[in-house]
Amino acid sequence: MQHSNNRGSLCGATRRCQSSADCLSRPLALKDFKKISKNADELLFLSKEEEWKVLSTPGYERYSNEFRRNAQAIIKNAEEEDLDACARSYTDMNLTCVNCHKHVREVRMGQLPRGPNRLTVSTPSSE
Repeated sequence: MQHSNNRGSLCGATRRCQSSADCLSRPLALKDFKKISKNADELLFLSKEEEWKVLSTPGYERYSNEFRRNAQAIIKNAEEEDLDACARSYTDMNLTCVNCHKHVREVRMGQLPRGPNRLTVSTPSSE
């Protein structure tokens, strides 16, 4: 299968396929197994790109692996023309995305700058 060669940024790849929801919801609704498989394969490919890895945490790695397993399940279920299983795997993928984005936000919120460039809160001194 040929994949788009947009290695400039994940954002460019994301614009091609706004989100897994945009990529997969329409072919799922139309029961287009060929398109379901193709789009899930593209998402699987994108998840292996260097730009995909925005954090180096065990949690992020776990979510990425879960995303890949879901994409592989969608491909397998599409090949078997099992629409219900495709829809379940698609739902699982979306939940994985939500949880991963939550994880990324939480980690980044905890990584506030330290040292002279950090934000400080002034409190009145009590003398």
